[in-house]
Amino acid sequence: VIETILNELNEYSKSKNISIRVYGNDIKIKANPIIREVFYNLIENAIKYSFNDSFVIIELEDKGNKAIIKVKDYGLGIPDEYKKKIFERFERISRNKNGIKGTGLGLNIVKRIVELHNGKVWVEDNKPKGSIFVVELPKN
Repeated sequence: VIETILNELNEYSKSKNISIRVYGNDIKIKANPIIREVFYNLIENAIKYSFNDSFVIIELEDKGNKAIIKVKDYGLGIPDEYKKKIFERFERISRNKNGIKGTGLGLNIVKRIVELHNGKVWVEDNKPKGSIFVVELPKN
């Protein structure tokens, strides 16, 4: 799924001169095909919010009965006070509204799809700059 998404977003990442790197081995999970929207949204956002000439890193971790997928960007990051709010409908960080298009629905949809798969999603800081979106999904 992630490989297909990366192919679809290849021109977009090239337009910003963003190198995308994937670490880890393939992980197989049982999921509804809609799960693709989770990773499309997170990877597209990582490209959108990363600075030009930077990176997006995707890490795949097999944790026995769970899969952990991390999407790391190298942009401004997300202030602590917004880390939970950004998963609400129509919520956008005001400093990111200028010039960056979006409806404020994407991360809410991500959260709902992940929860429907009995998983979790959250955001962490990517020190020294940027954000890490973490998705934890059961494999069965």
